[in-house]
Amino acid sequence: MRYADKVKQANKQIGEEKPWTVGLYEGIAAVKLILRQKFEQRNRIAIVLLDSTLEIALKEYLVHESGRYYTPSDLTNLFQTNRHNVQNEVKKFAKGIDEATWKKVIFYNNLRNRLIHERAGAGITDKEVNDYLDTVQKVLNRLFELRFDDE
Repeated sequence: MRYADKVKQANKQIGEEKPWTVGLYEGIAAVKLILRQKFEQRNRIAIVLLDSTLEIALKEYLVHESGRYYTPSDLTNLFQTNRHNVQNEVKKFAKGIDEATWKKVIFYNNLRNRLIHERAGAGITDKEVNDYLDTVQKVLNRLFELRFDDE
């Protein structure tokens, strides 16, 4: 069975009850697919996709799980400032994510930002991609109870 199918099966009930989570676990499956390819820049692609998946997850958590209503302008203002503010907002509601994990999220978001916004491309190692993958999976598990079993 392909990894994408395993992840879909493991999260089938959650995906049916919370359709906003489907793109999140599929994002992880896509990263794992990319990492198996022979692309020279697979780590760069993976970091961008991981960070985007996490940012979307934070938004989905605030909108659907926090119990607070956010207007479109609330979300725009929150996400236009910086990711630290978004994470601090999620921390108000989400429990079970330790400070060390949030620090990793900030570190890898900064790495992604350097890659996108600076002249020189950030060199991204396999170890960094795998660590961020583990970190994002942990956050998705804590926020939405999504499961990502090893292949």
